[in-house]
Formats: sequence, structure tokens, C-alpha cells
Amino acid sequence: MSRKPYRPLIGITSGDEAGIGPEIIVKTLARKSITGARFVIYGSARTIDRILADLKLELPYQQVQSVKQIDRKRRVYLINCPQRTIPNLIYGKPTVQTARNAFRYITEAAQDALVDKIDAIVTAPISKISMQKAGIDIPGHTDYLARLSNSANYAMMFVGGGLKVVLATIHIPLAEVSGRVTKENLRNKILLANSVLKEMFMIRKPRIAVCGLNPHAGEQGMLGEQESRIVIPVVKQLRRKRIEVEGPFPADTVFNRALGGEFDVVVAMYHDQGLIPIKLLAFDTGVNMTLGLPFIRTSPDHGTAFDIAGKGIAGPNSFAAALKLAIELARK
Repeated sequence: MSRKPYRPLIGITSGDEAGIGPEIIVKTLARKSITGARFVIYGSARTIDRILADLKLELPYQQVQSVKQIDRKRRVYLINCPQRTIPNLIYGKPTVQTARNAFRYITEAAQDALVDKIDAIVTAPISKISMQKAGIDIPGHTDYLARLSNSANYAMMFVGGGLKVVLATIHIPLAEVSGRVTKENLRNKILLANSVLKEMFMIRKPRIAVCGLNPHAGEQGMLGEQESRIVIPVVKQLRRKRIEVEGPFPADTVFNRALGGEFDVVVAMYHDQGLIPIKLLAFDTGVNMTLGLPFIRTSPDHGTAFDIAGKGIAGPNSFAAALKLAIELARK
């Protein structure tokens, strides 16, 4: 007798309720086109119900107090866990309380993921500025989830438009990038990318390209020395360990080569170097994935979009892509 395929339980955090997070969650789940999993929303029942009424959508869900109460009967569940319910929520107007609620949703979901109560987390966007105003010292989801899980080696990977891109540095000023690109940091990011592509994406021998930091990958030292001092020695060392890594390559050509199938992933030196090609090719469908955590975490590749919150026009495609990737990885 054949066994039914496993239906993973995917945790969804609502993000900042004043933004488009609850809207894109509701739009995605109400479609019912994403199957093969069960979903638990960490959020506010009041906010979700209001969004459903505003959009005139139906999303049957069961409210539970914890993951322990979830069974296999329903498709969507909700853990009503705001720090404080906001009776007069104004879309597009984040507050200290919307930030505190968003922080609570992330923390609750991560704690459940750490003890394997859920199979993956998909996070809706938060506002870093609102978090700071609320006295919450986190630069973003990636760093906070790494801190919660005691993950020392972690990275952001973006998937979309036929590309996979790992960032060697993330949300730091451009003036600080050069100092942060060290041999140890770059080596760790390449090894992490290699491991994740093998174990989660089932690529037996990942082909990894590394960008140069400087124009023309330094032009043999004429435009910078980081390539010769840092990138080339790391690449040579890892190739001796039979890792299929090449570089440094000029960033203005390597993404086209990866798109043509020459490489499975590109390691970019800084945020915009890696994100520009992703957003050019997959502006509405790009997915952000955190590597190095003890659980799967994906998110849409966009922010809170406070300017369009509450207008019913937020596109859910990136969130839907993040959900599909989380399901695919969890089932593997």
C-alpha cells in the first residue's frame, strides 16, 4: 500500500501589520493553488479577519493556542499571538506596537521551528526603523534568526529569474564592505553555499562563481588588490578540497554566464551587486532564503510597502514563490 506524501507544516509570520504582510498572506492562501502542505499563521486574528472582510475573500482557518493543537484535518491554522491587539490599526502607519507584535510573531515561530514543531518558516516583511523605535535591537530577520539559533555561519541567498545568488556581506554601508570581505568570511560563505546546494537543492557537484569586489575583478591589481589578496587564495584553497569554485569574475558578466547555465550559484561581494540582477529578472517573484540556520526560512524579496498597504493592490507573487520554495525544501 502506497504511503501518502508528507504534508509539511509551514509557519507563516505576519510581519508588520501596518504593511502588506497580512494582505499578501491572505491573498496567497485564499487562492488554494498552493497545495501539499499545511499552514499556521503567527499573527493577529483581528487583523486577518479585517483583511479578509476588506478584500471580500474567504479563508477558512482554525484558531489554536499552540502547534500542539494542530491536526491534519485543516489546511490553515492561526496562532493568535500579538503582544497586544491593535483595535484601531491604520494601514501604512507603523507604530511601536506593530513592531513589537511583528517581533513576537517571528520569535514564536522560530522557537517552534527550533524544536521541530514546524517544518519551515516563511516571513512577511518587517520594518527595521519601527523595530529600532520600539527598542528592539535587531537589524533584520536574518541576523535575529541566526542569533536565536546560535548560528555563527549564515548567509542570505536569493533565488529567482533562473539565478541563485549568495551574499558575502549583507546590510552594511558600502564603505564598510572592503573591510568585511576577509578570507575567513568568504571561505565560510562559499562552503555554506556548496553545502546547501548539495543537501537541499540536490545538486551533486555545485558549480560556484565568485564575483570580484572591484570593477573588472581588480584588473590584475590596477583597480584594487582584494581579488589577489583574498579571493584568489580562497578559491585556490577550496579547489584543492575538490569544491568546484571559480573566480574572481567581473560582476558585469558573471550573472549572464550563470543565467546561461555555466554556474549553479554566484557569490556576490555586497548587497546591491547581487540584488540588482535578481530584481531585474525576478522583481515580482524573487525569494530570499537564509542559509546556515537549523531550519528552513524563506521570505518574499520585498519590504513592507507601507505606501500601498490597505489599498488591496499588493501583489502576492513573491510571497507565493517563497511559500512554494519552503514547501519544496521541507518535503525534501
